[in-house]
Amino acid sequence: MKKTLLLIPLVLMAAVFSRSIIAVENDEITPYKFTDRDNIPFYNIPAASRFITKRPGANKPNIVYYLTKPKKNHYPIVIVCGGSSSKEDIGSIIHVHRYLLKEFLDLGVGVLTVEQWGVDGNKVNKKIFMEHYTRSQRLHDHQAVIEHLKLHPPQGWNGELIFLGMTYKYHADALLYSDTDYKKIRTPFLVVSGVKDTFIHSSDAFVKKARSFGVNITYIRVEDMDHYVRKRPDIIAKSLKWLGKRIH
Repeated sequence: MKKTLLLIPLVLMAAVFSRSIIAVENDEITPYKFTDRDNIPFYNIPAASRFITKRPGANKPNIVYYLTKPKKNHYPIVIVCGGSSSKEDIGSIIHVHRYLLKEFLDLGVGVLTVEQWGVDGNKVNKKIFMEHYTRSQRLHDHQAVIEHLKLHPPQGWNGELIFLGMTYKYHADALLYSDTDYKKIRTPFLVVSGVKDTFIHSSDAFVKKARSFGVNITYIRVEDMDHYVRKRPDIIAKSLKWLGKRIH
């Protein structure tokens, strides 16, 4: 792989392509600005954009992931990692995929999202989801998909990956993680955080420490923003402008 760009605090990190049979109206995933977690929309995911790969380990279900390619060759792929969920608002990662789809396609970037264990499009098994919803599992699933991409690269992919994710501390197993090795951060890194978010002190500390190690880090610290960056199209546009300067 040539290089990797990190966009916004990264927590998560990715095996023959297979396709499901689902009745759809469109050949490609369509963009949609979904923000209301209390009214999760029904959406038929195009079969041509839904893929599976084996989840490591015996007797484990396949990993489902979604991929949208831009209308050009030699493109990077952004892996969009979702944020926190709760038992009351479990929904498909497809809604995160669709949220920034147009903006990334306009940049000539492919979009990939990894479905959560226990979810497959509109099918949600809350019990299975909650039994496997840990940061470690999400990390392992993303790693498995990345390894699959490396072995079976999509046509036109230039080998570059961009990661878009959110910071959160709601996973109990996060307490077992070792301290960040800042010397290993060798790629451009953008941190976006709202001052009204409960994680602002964590973001401040991360940026300060990273800069002390000479990390190439940009910090967009928004005074009037809380946790929900998706409600701030101006900040999203600013973040994508930062990314555009580094891939063109």
